[in-house]
Amino acid sequence: MMSIFKNKQENIIIAGCGKFGSYLLKTMCLQDDNISIIDQNEKCLSVLENNSYYQYIKGDATDVQILEQAGIQSADVLLAATDNDNANIMIAQIAKQFYKVNTVIAVIKDIDKEFLCKEMNIMTISPLMLSINKLQLILTNEKK
Repeated sequence: MMSIFKNKQENIIIAGCGKFGSYLLKTMCLQDDNISIIDQNEKCLSVLENNSYYQYIKGDATDVQILEQAGIQSADVLLAATDNDNANIMIAQIAKQFYKVNTVIAVIKDIDKEFLCKEMNIMTISPLMLSINKLQLILTNEKK
């Protein structure tokens, strides 16, 4: 898999070790990046294989001390991918405004909240919008 980020070693933080965060971590481990993943739920973290490609931290990613433990001071990328839109927005805002992380992405399920991120120059991923776009593409191709 090609890197979705730049072509240099980067410091990446993933907040949230659910299905999305853990799968992304597993695909990114083959790249030469420094990756930290944060989650409050120890069960989520326990399914990860213990290896030297990343570090995992048990804690609340809205807590500045936890983010600093993950290395936010030198992070190039932060992905807020918890199960809570409000937490993702808050984590992204902390990363962007206080730590000046260059690339900040928040996973937002409620598309009505996307404008909050856009106002703060935070990129978003919306599973709902991705699904709608894919469905429109499938339906458009079926008409041809």
